[in-house]
Amino acid sequence: MHAWLRRLRHDLLKPALWVARDLREVGRAPTPADREALRQSLLDLRDERGAPVTAPVLWAALRASAPADLPPAALDRFERVLLAAVTAVEGPAAPAALTAVLRLEPAFDELAQLLEPLCRK
Repeated sequence: MHAWLRRLRHDLLKPALWVARDLREVGRAPTPADREALRQSLLDLRDERGAPVTAPVLWAALRASAPADLPPAALDRFERVLLAAVTAVEGPAAPAALTAVLRLEPAFDELAQLLEPLCRK
């Protein structure tokens, strides 16, 4: 896996998807406490120096260092999914927040599929 993708997955996605997958596997409607856990998983992250950042701020830094061969449209699509997840976790509806956060996984997979051929060059 490309180093940039590993960093994106570890620094930005892992905290959110860990919480979201656990909630999905429980098989019950998310509670307000669950929504708070989802909110924190996107809005209480740490940058490479350990300073607190939100997912959009961290994404901006990651996007700036994205491989040049990644199409801007693919980065835009990922960004839209991320911003929709952030908006959802800031709202009152826990089920909508869970669904929005889980959409990050296929968005990441799309970036990975685009980068895979570039890694073989």
